[in-house]
Amino acid sequence: MIKKLLTIGLLSFLGLSLVAQTKSEVKKMPSANIPIKEETQLVYYSISFNSELPDSALYKRSVHWYKTENKSMRIQSENCVQNQKITGRAECDLLGIKEGKEQPSNGRLKFTVNTEIKNGKVTVEITRFNIQDAKYNPIEPWIKLQESDLKYKYYFIFIEEYSKKLLDSFVESVNVSKAK
Repeated sequence: MIKKLLTIGLLSFLGLSLVAQTKSEVKKMPSANIPIKEETQLVYYSISFNSELPDSALYKRSVHWYKTENKSMRIQSENCVQNQKITGRAECDLLGIKEGKEQPSNGRLKFTVNTEIKNGKVTVEITRFNIQDAKYNPIEPWIKLQESDLKYKYYFIFIEEYSKKLLDSFVESVNVSKAK
Protein backbone atom coordinates (compact mmCIF):
# COMPACT_ATOMS: atom_id res chain seq x y z
CA MET A 1 0.00 0.00 0.00
CA ILE A 2 2.77 2.43 0.90
CA LYS A 3 4.58 1.48 -2.27
CA LYS A 4 1.48 2.36 -4.32
CA LEU A 5 1.10 5.71 -2.57
CA LEU A 6 4.76 6.57 -3.13
CA THR A 7 4.50 5.57 -6.78
CA ILE A 8 1.35 7.67 -7.25
CA GLY A 9 2.98 10.61 -5.45
CA LEU A 10 6.12 10.38 -7.56
CA LEU A 11 4.15 10.13 -10.81
CA SER A 12 1.96 13.11 -9.92
CA PHE A 13 5.05 15.15 -8.95
CA LEU A 14 6.69 14.30 -12.27
CA GLY A 15 3.48 15.16 -14.11
CA LEU A 16 3.20 18.53 -12.38
CA SER A 17 6.84 19.37 -13.00
CA LEU A 18 6.36 18.51 -16.69
CA VAL A 19 3.31 20.79 -16.93
CA ALA A 20 5.12 23.58 -15.09
CA GLN A 21 8.09 23.21 -17.42
CA THR A 22 5.82 23.38 -20.43
CA LYS A 23 4.10 26.53 -19.16
CA SER A 24 7.42 28.22 -18.45
CA GLU A 25 8.66 27.28 -21.90
CA VAL A 26 5.51 28.69 -23.45
CA LYS A 27 5.85 31.91 -21.46
CA LYS A 28 9.39 32.26 -22.84
CA MET A 29 8.15 31.82 -26.41
CA PRO A 30 7.92 35.08 -28.33
CA SER A 31 4.40 36.32 -28.85
CA ALA A 32 2.97 36.31 -32.34
CA ASN A 33 3.36 39.40 -34.49
CA ILE A 34 -0.11 40.94 -34.37
CA PRO A 35 -0.40 43.81 -36.87
CA ILE A 36 -3.38 46.09 -36.30
CA LYS A 37 -4.76 48.20 -39.15
CA GLU A 38 -5.12 51.77 -37.96
CA GLU A 39 -8.29 52.60 -39.90
CA THR A 40 -10.26 49.55 -38.75
CA GLN A 41 -8.47 48.53 -35.52
CA LEU A 42 -8.61 44.92 -36.76
CA VAL A 43 -5.85 42.32 -36.92
CA TYR A 44 -4.62 41.83 -40.48
CA TYR A 45 -1.86 40.12 -42.45
CA SER A 46 -0.95 41.46 -45.86
CA ILE A 47 1.45 40.99 -48.76
CA SER A 48 2.02 42.98 -51.97
CA PHE A 49 3.92 42.11 -55.12
CA ASN A 50 4.37 43.41 -58.66
CA SER A 51 3.86 41.23 -61.68
CA GLU A 52 4.52 41.60 -65.39
CA LEU A 53 1.23 39.85 -66.20
CA PRO A 54 -1.78 41.92 -67.31
CA ASP A 55 -4.36 42.70 -64.64
CA SER A 56 -6.95 40.47 -66.32
CA ALA A 57 -4.65 37.42 -66.06
CA LEU A 58 -3.81 38.23 -62.43
CA TYR A 59 -7.53 38.54 -61.70
CA LYS A 60 -8.31 35.16 -63.29
CA ARG A 61 -5.48 33.47 -61.39
CA SER A 62 -6.63 35.10 -58.17
CA VAL A 63 -10.21 33.89 -58.65
CA HIS A 64 -8.85 30.40 -59.35
CA TRP A 65 -6.85 30.53 -56.11
CA TYR A 66 -9.95 31.64 -54.17
CA LYS A 67 -11.91 28.70 -55.57
CA THR A 68 -9.25 26.02 -55.05
CA GLU A 69 -7.03 26.92 -52.06
CA ASN A 70 -9.51 26.63 -49.24
CA LYS A 71 -12.60 24.39 -49.51
CA SER A 72 -14.63 26.77 -47.40
CA MET A 73 -13.67 29.92 -49.36
CA ARG A 74 -16.68 31.74 -50.74
CA ILE A 75 -16.24 34.72 -53.05
CA GLN A 76 -18.53 37.58 -52.10
CA SER A 77 -19.45 38.85 -55.54
CA GLU A 78 -21.11 41.98 -54.20
CA ASN A 79 -17.69 43.14 -52.96
CA CYS A 80 -15.84 42.31 -56.18
CA VAL A 81 -14.94 44.60 -59.08
CA GLN A 82 -14.04 42.87 -62.35
CA ASN A 83 -10.24 42.75 -62.84
CA GLN A 84 -9.61 44.89 -59.74
CA LYS A 85 -10.98 43.60 -56.43
CA ILE A 86 -11.98 40.25 -54.96
CA THR A 87 -13.35 39.60 -51.49
CA GLY A 88 -13.88 36.17 -50.02
CA ARG A 89 -14.80 34.63 -46.68
CA ALA A 90 -13.31 31.39 -45.41
CA GLU A 91 -12.93 29.34 -42.27
CA CYS A 92 -10.58 26.76 -40.82
CA ASP A 93 -10.19 24.70 -37.68
CA LEU A 94 -8.61 26.67 -34.88
CA LEU A 95 -5.59 24.57 -33.96
CA GLY A 96 -5.95 20.84 -34.37
CA ILE A 97 -8.67 18.41 -33.46
CA LYS A 98 -8.31 15.33 -31.30
CA GLU A 99 -7.59 12.22 -33.29
CA GLY A 100 -10.73 10.50 -34.51
CA LYS A 101 -12.98 13.41 -33.62
CA GLU A 102 -14.56 16.16 -35.69
CA GLN A 103 -14.07 19.86 -35.10
CA PRO A 104 -17.30 21.24 -33.67
CA SER A 105 -18.79 24.05 -35.74
CA ASN A 106 -18.31 26.45 -32.86
CA GLY A 107 -14.66 27.23 -32.33
CA ARG A 108 -13.86 27.60 -36.03
CA LEU A 109 -11.75 30.53 -37.18
CA LYS A 110 -13.49 32.64 -39.82
CA PHE A 111 -11.75 35.36 -41.80
CA THR A 112 -11.98 37.64 -44.84
CA VAL A 113 -9.49 37.71 -47.71
CA ASN A 114 -9.32 40.87 -49.85
CA THR A 115 -7.35 41.14 -53.08
CA GLU A 116 -6.76 44.34 -55.01
CA ILE A 117 -5.14 44.36 -58.46
CA LYS A 118 -4.07 47.59 -60.12
CA ASN A 119 -1.46 48.14 -62.86
CA GLY A 120 0.37 44.88 -62.14
CA LYS A 121 0.49 45.46 -58.38
CA VAL A 122 -1.36 42.87 -56.31
CA THR A 123 -2.18 43.38 -52.63
CA VAL A 124 -3.72 40.58 -50.57
CA GLU A 125 -4.99 41.10 -47.05
CA ILE A 126 -6.40 38.62 -44.55
CA THR A 127 -8.50 40.33 -41.89
CA ARG A 128 -11.75 40.29 -39.88
CA PHE A 129 -10.84 37.20 -37.87
CA ASN A 130 -13.75 35.84 -35.85
CA ILE A 131 -14.34 32.74 -33.81
CA GLN A 132 -17.66 31.10 -34.46
CA ASP A 133 -19.34 30.38 -31.17
CA ALA A 134 -22.99 30.89 -30.34
CA LYS A 135 -22.26 34.24 -31.99
CA TYR A 136 -19.22 35.59 -33.84
CA ASN A 137 -16.48 36.82 -31.55
CA PRO A 138 -13.68 39.01 -32.91
CA ILE A 139 -10.17 38.03 -31.81
CA GLU A 140 -8.92 41.54 -31.05
CA PRO A 141 -9.91 41.41 -27.32
CA TRP A 142 -7.62 38.37 -26.97
CA ILE A 143 -4.51 40.48 -27.54
CA LYS A 144 -4.49 41.60 -23.92
CA LEU A 145 -5.22 38.07 -22.68
CA GLN A 146 -2.35 36.27 -24.43
CA GLU A 147 0.22 36.98 -21.71
CA SER A 148 -2.00 35.75 -18.89
CA ASP A 149 -3.69 32.83 -20.68
CA LEU A 150 -1.44 30.62 -22.80
CA LYS A 151 -4.40 29.39 -24.85
CA TYR A 152 -4.66 32.79 -26.52
CA LYS A 153 -0.91 32.93 -27.15
CA TYR A 154 -1.19 29.60 -28.99
CA TYR A 155 -4.18 30.89 -30.94
CA PHE A 156 -2.30 33.98 -32.14
CA ILE A 157 0.79 31.95 -33.07
CA PHE A 158 -1.45 29.59 -35.06
CA ILE A 159 -3.32 32.47 -36.75
CA GLU A 160 -0.04 34.16 -37.73
CA GLU A 161 1.45 30.96 -39.18
CA TYR A 162 -1.75 30.03 -40.99
CA SER A 163 -2.11 33.53 -42.49
CA LYS A 164 1.49 33.59 -43.70
CA LYS A 165 1.09 30.14 -45.25
CA LEU A 166 -2.09 31.27 -47.01
CA LEU A 167 -0.44 34.45 -48.33
CA ASP A 168 2.61 32.51 -49.56
CA SER A 169 0.37 30.04 -51.41
CA PHE A 170 -1.45 32.98 -53.06
CA VAL A 171 1.81 34.50 -54.33
CA GLU A 172 3.02 31.08 -55.50
CA SER A 173 -0.23 30.43 -57.41
CA VAL A 174 -0.80 33.88 -58.89
CA ASN A 175 2.64 35.36 -59.49
CA VAL A 176 3.83 33.00 -62.22
CA SER A 177 6.19 34.47 -64.81
CA LYS A 178 5.32 34.70 -68.49
CA ALA A 179 6.71 31.95 -70.66
CA LYS A 180 9.54 33.31 -72.80
